[in-house]
Amino acid sequence: MVTANSWFGLLMDEDVTNDGVATPADEPAAAKSSPLLVILGIAAVAAIGFVALFSGSDGDASSDTAVASGEFAALTEFQLATLEGDPITLAEHAGEPVVLNYFAAWCPPCAAELPDFQNVSQARIDEVTFVGISRDNETGAWAGLLESTGVTFDTYFEGNVRGSFEAVGGLAMPTTVFITADGEIAEVFSGPLNESLLNDLIDEHLVESAAPNSESDNN
Repeated sequence: MVTANSWFGLLMDEDVTNDGVATPADEPAAAKSSPLLVILGIAAVAAIGFVALFSGSDGDASSDTAVASGEFAALTEFQLATLEGDPITLAEHAGEPVVLNYFAAWCPPCAAELPDFQNVSQARIDEVTFVGISRDNETGAWAGLLESTGVTFDTYFEGNVRGSFEAVGGLAMPTTVFITADGEIAEVFSGPLNESLLNDLIDEHLVESAAPNSESDNN
């Protein structure tokens, strides 16, 4: 079963201090009555309603999307490119548990979370495969972002097009997809993740099922 989530849902439960997600401070009562703030509040509620509408498991997702099928194979049809300009597809990572991250240099929360992704990718290099897909307008911005954030895991270029991002049901940037070794899309998370939340989602979707076997092997 595919789970769609976002930082909107996290804000309902706890404060998120990751860059790119602000927790509003309490405001004076007079300020809250401002017409502008009322309008902004209505817009925020509408945005949350949009996410709820298209994130729920009961939503009418298009039948030709990867989210609808819940299968990684649907994403392998999209052509990507390496830093060297060679064509490649995500079929290169079939059979692997994958953390797939959509990012771009024009997206500040993307740049803010990438160092955490790099740290987790190295700490868990024997457990999961990290893959990034750039939605930049040109490859120079992609390469510059990788250099400034220190990312060394595999990343590919798709460009700022609908492509696989639309197919997977991405709602916002950044978006991270958790794919099991069996090729199931376990969760699509729209919004920034910090190191702690990223580890939690990996444990939940990609490696937790292997933990009992590991314990029995040690007995």
